Amino acid sequence: MDYPYRRETLYADSDVEVVRVTWPPRTHSFAHDHGNSSGLIRVLSGSVYHDVFDKGTLTPRGRSVFQAGECFLETPDISTSWGMTATKRR
Repeated sequence: MDYPYRRETLYADSDVEVVRVTWPPRTHSFAHDHGNSSGLIRVLSGSVYHDVFDKGTLTPRGRSVFQAGECFLETPDISTSWGMTATKRR
């Protein structure tokens, strides 16, 4: 499957995986979850939006926008969609 982003694993062991995801301007993911995993996301540059849904029903819970330097948490009880808000590369 082709994805609109690039994913690079920086570190992985049996307990944790650290990845860098690079999103082109005006791209997004479809609603998805990560099973029983949690994730901490830090925005390195630009800004991203983060839509949160109930995991089983995909009922929307809300949208947040995060700027460079900010972090947010994804937990096992949600589904999410997120992507770039910028219209051009920085």
